[in-house]
Amino acid sequence: MFHNQQAALQEKRNLYEYVTELRNYVLGYTGKRMPQKDIDRYLIIHKPQGERIFFSVEINEESVAQSLENAGWFVLISDYLEHTQTAYDIYRLKDGVEKSFWKYKNSLGLDRPRVHSDRRMLNKTFVAFVALILSSHIHNTLKDKDLYKLYTFDKLILSLSALKSATIGDQCYIHPITKKMKDISTEFGLALPVG
Repeated sequence: MFHNQQAALQEKRNLYEYVTELRNYVLGYTGKRMPQKDIDRYLIIHKPQGERIFFSVEINEESVAQSLENAGWFVLISDYLEHTQTAYDIYRLKDGVEKSFWKYKNSLGLDRPRVHSDRRMLNKTFVAFVALILSSHIHNTLKDKDLYKLYTFDKLILSLSALKSATIGDQCYIHPITKKMKDISTEFGLALPVG
């Protein structure tokens, strides 16, 4: 059994945000429709007898506590691994692979391929696989060189997206090159061909 404190805090934060949305719905602050079963579970509504308009709403702390009882806990069961740490390490590696496939499917546009032939599907899959390898390499470099303090993945790609290249004769020219782009190329060990 393992307990992840950050996951527990995130679950608690998410549940309290949801309960606040339920309360706002009951009080009429939002028009977003909320499930009645969750309202009955997480809220206590006090209506004075005979009054149709005035009522008060409070959070059912006991029900919230029951929902958060197992927050952050997870259990790994194995019939062939003896050591807990080995099982945990394999689980974390599997998690990384699953996230890569999620990126492969969703971030790279393969959730709906929109192709009409098997050949085009294979081509699109291959290009997406190469893009996944490149994005994984970028993430690893950002992590290994502690660059996440300076850039997010999206910010890095956005700053490099302004680069244009032109080939004149045998010479390749890349422009415009800013100081930030030079810093990024240095960190990644790339030599920008400039003329």
